[in-house]
Amino acid sequence: MNTTKDKVNALITIALMFGIGFIPPVSELTVSGMKILGILVGTIYGVSFCATAWPCLLAMGAMMILGVAPIGTILSTGLGSDSIMLMIFFFAFTAVLEHNKITEFIATFLISRKVIEGKPWLFTYILMIGTMFAGAFGSSFPAMIVFWGILIATCKMFDMKPFTPYPTVAFMGICLGGLASSSTWLFRGNPLYCNAMLKNISGGALELNFGMYALLSFSLWMIVLAGYIMICKFIFKIDLGAMKNIDSSVVDLSYLNLNKKQKVILGYTLLILVTYCVIGFTTSASAMGQYFAKFGVTGPIVIILTLMALTRVDGEAVADIPAACKQGVVWDTVILSGVLLGMSTIMMTSDTGITPSILALLGPIFNGKGVIFLTVIISIISIILTNFMANTTVVLMFTPIILSFSTAMGFDPLPAISVMLISAHIAYLTPAASPFASLMFGYSDWIKAKDVYKYGGLACVMMTVVFLVIGIPLSYVLM
Repeated sequence: MNTTKDKVNALITIALMFGIGFIPPVSELTVSGMKILGILVGTIYGVSFCATAWPCLLAMGAMMILGVAPIGTILSTGLGSDSIMLMIFFFAFTAVLEHNKITEFIATFLISRKVIEGKPWLFTYILMIGTMFAGAFGSSFPAMIVFWGILIATCKMFDMKPFTPYPTVAFMGICLGGLASSSTWLFRGNPLYCNAMLKNISGGALELNFGMYALLSFSLWMIVLAGYIMICKFIFKIDLGAMKNIDSSVVDLSYLNLNKKQKVILGYTLLILVTYCVIGFTTSASAMGQYFAKFGVTGPIVIILTLMALTRVDGEAVADIPAACKQGVVWDTVILSGVLLGMSTIMMTSDTGITPSILALLGPIFNGKGVIFLTVIISIISIILTNFMANTTVVLMFTPIILSFSTAMGFDPLPAISVMLISAHIAYLTPAASPFASLMFGYSDWIKAKDVYKYGGLACVMMTVVFLVIGIPLSYVLM
């Protein structure tokens, strides 16, 4: 905190956390509810304007000091939960993939297919879905950077200048691919936080199915990204005549030559995906499902990381776990996720009054309208909010709201939560929308913010329509 602005923001953060709790309760809120609401508001402000770690740690201290919850409850529902442990171990696994160039292999494999020769819009679509799959199987940020690098090289090869329409929409498309990759698996990112909260609040009675949710997310994003290409081609009418001779020369084909160690790591990557899919598709009531329940969500990745550490290729361990943890674990993300998860779970307990307050506020809007209307309105609000605030916050805010209304109105909350969760990843229109958007806006030597708003606004409307028109019925089939 070197500047006056930093100090003022820090003081505001502290004042919000400790001050709102002294305001007389409103609606159905209790004194405890006002306290934790103040802590949440202060945390969001602090993370937005100060830093990530210390406001979250202060929030833990505030919950103890103000008597909201004891430290054991705060830790067990947050940083010490099974879901946060899963995140930590997957950070380590992702670091192994990045260190061994597996993400580059996936990118090169997709782009080098003969089917793209002479088809620049198909090439662009593959850039987008390539980012999605590479990011889903590895790490989203490296995948985006790799594919942006391929895009820049391609633009230079065909003399497509910075700030012209094609680089702008293609940069946005790759950003969308990165956002899609972060919404696909229940063992990472917002789907992890959402499912963990859902399970915590419902006392273990409700959780999203790993395999079915992944199928829903991948299917919707494949359709949405294809729709984005159609808009660029037929509505924006972007001319790609200069790229009509495009082929695999735009990528470094040497990445396709995997050594023995890389092949083993790729095999373990497939093992992880197959393992979690098998667990996800196994019903919890079956004998196998009850056996898998003993592993929790963290058990499989721990076992596989152990096997990777024990496996040696040419005398070298496939995975150096301490080094991977040191290089791969993003502690700001872990602390933010753990504290918000614990806080959100504690918020929804009966003695805060938050659930009945939400019902009292939104009840008149949704009463008599049905679950489809609720899903549409909440999803649209989520998409709007997520472009101005962290989508993690949006997801963690609306998950308990949907669950509350499902109890009051008597519907299955899983389809509505799934659609809201996926929709909340349309977060690219402003630099504050998501880390993915911040990274994209950082390429200011290739794209201009005003062009992102120009092309991105209509694309956002299209994606919203697709997610609602196709996503809602599909969610009821799959979830």
